[in-house]
This record gives sequence, C-alpha cells and structure tokens, in this order.
Amino acid sequence: MTNSLLHEFTNSEIEWMLSVGKPIDLPAGVLLIDPNYAPESLYLLLEGELALCLTQNEAAGQPDAEDAHILEFDRLALGNLVGVIPFLEDCTAHLMVRSLTPAKVFALPRSAISEKLQSDSQFAAHFYRATVFLLMRQLTRLSQRIGCNVAQLSQMQLREASMVFAELQDSDLDWLIAVGQVRQFPGDMVLIQAGRPIDEMHLVLEGAVALNLSRDFSPLLLANPNVQEEELARLSRGDLVGELLAIDAFPSNVTVRTLRETEVLSIPKWRLKAKLLHDPDFAARFYRVLALLLANKQQAVIQQLGYDTSSNELNSQRLSQLALAEARFEWMLKRIGTQLNSGEAIQW
Repeated sequence: MTNSLLHEFTNSEIEWMLSVGKPIDLPAGVLLIDPNYAPESLYLLLEGELALCLTQNEAAGQPDAEDAHILEFDRLALGNLVGVIPFLEDCTAHLMVRSLTPAKVFALPRSAISEKLQSDSQFAAHFYRATVFLLMRQLTRLSQRIGCNVAQLSQMQLREASMVFAELQDSDLDWLIAVGQVRQFPGDMVLIQAGRPIDEMHLVLEGAVALNLSRDFSPLLLANPNVQEEELARLSRGDLVGELLAIDAFPSNVTVRTLRETEVLSIPKWRLKAKLLHDPDFAARFYRVLALLLANKQQAVIQQLGYDTSSNELNSQRLSQLALAEARFEWMLKRIGTQLNSGEAIQW
C-alpha cells in the first residue's frame, strides 16, 4: 500500500485488528469524521480517497452550513489511518474527514483500541510510532498549504517539559541519567549543525538554546558567516532538542545554538534507538510523548489560523500535570547533581 502505516505493526497485531474491526463502504461526499465530535472509531483506508480538512463553523454538527469555512490541506490514499488524534487526551484537532470518491474503510472501535493500548505495550509502541509519522505528514501538508516551512511551526509550539516529564516514569528518567552525559557549553555554541546528522538527543538542564532555520548551508562547513539563519524558537530548562532523531535519520535544516552558558544531558542516538527497540514499555511512553508534542504543535497552528475556537484555559488535570512535571524535573536535577559530586560535567 502506498504510504501505508501498516508496516509499523506485526502480523499478529494486524490479525487482532481484523478480529475487532469491520469494513464500511462509503459513497462519495460522506462525512466520516465530524470535527464537533470525537470519532467512535479509528479508520484504516482500504479503497478510494479521503479529504482531510480544517473547518470553522459556528453551527455545530452542520459542516455544510453557509457559515462554515473549510480548508482542505491533504488527501489520503490507501493504507492511511484516520481519527488518531482524539486518542491523545487534550489534543482536539478540529479536523474533518470526507470521502472524495466511493471508499471503503476498516473501522476499529475506540474502546477496543484504548484497552489494547493499556494492556499491550508492544502494540502501544507501534501504534504511537505510526501516529507520529501520521502527525508529521499532516504538519508537512498543512505547512505546505499555508506556505511555510515545517521548522517555522516550532515557534508556535508550547512548552515541552510539562508533557515530557508528566508522561515518562521515574525508571525512564533513571535510564536517561545512566546513559546520558552532562555537558556544559558556553554561549553561541552549536549543538546541532544544519545539514548534518543528529547524533544525540539533548535535554536542557540549565540555560537556553535557539532553533535557527539555516539557508544555503554547506554540511561540510563548521561555520560560515555567509549562511543566513532565522530564529524560530527558544528552548530552556526541561525542553528536548533533537528528539525526532528516534524516527527521522535525515539531517535537519535547523541549527541549534546556545544563547548563553547552557548545561545539557546528552543521550547518544544509538543508545536511544536500542532502548526503543528492546524495551516496549519505554518505547510506548516515548513515542506517545512525541505524538503529544506533534499534536500540540498542530493544535497551535490551527489556533493561529483561526480554526480552533476552544478555550485555552488550564483545567485542573492540566495544572496537576504541570505540577507533576516540575516535581519530576527537580528530582532528576537532584539525582544528576548527586552523581556529579564525584566529578565535573564536561566543558566545551
């Protein structure tokens, strides 16, 4: 299947999906997912073509009303998953999916998927990894539709730390500390060079870094004053840098540079990839974090475009998540500090 996400799953997992789901035939022009309601199923497209749209409509449940404004930004072909984002709590994407041609989808009940995600960590790891690829595709298509680079969407991204430290467990943080290396960089030091492979994921412990979009760069040059850089975002304590190396082996067009003296915990790519391959529990949590970050970024883009009218107020669950994340980050800093008492961080 072209662009199929099924290759992320094992044969036994596909057999399980076949056992709990059912095929549905759709005529052309049918609304498969209404943006005003969370879908009851996850859909796998088997035949035909679906349109993925943003919709802004004051008349709930009436996407064809005159006051509806619809922006089509992607068309899905066979093998694509539809309706994934609602499985990520607090990430409502306000997406509408409609059949452009007669189509056939395979419907997987939301309840069955949710139970499977809780009981089967290997399936959860494969599911959230497939979700990450899907969200990356949607962000790319959306950015192309509105005429900006995906990297530019970083400036809209909300703070990452609350998601990362609320989702990962203490054992995950212990592993990061065990395999990572604390390093200190002066200001204006390059952590990631545009055009070059990313060898490490960095967790910012203190200080701040800038994500700069580089143009006309040469990957063989360490520094070139003629290369133009446009600052996209600034990350600080608790934020991840280079986290997508877990799924994307291609060089980035973003240069990451320290803004002032900065301390990071660096995790080698080979360590991270090995952990994701051999520890399905960790993989499920880590890929879920990536999916949450991408869904959060997509939500920010939709809000910027004026298609999302939902409230931005923090609810009690979100506030509890922020408190938990801050407590875990402080605990991690203390653990790192204890281990560094016998030695100093590497200076650069």
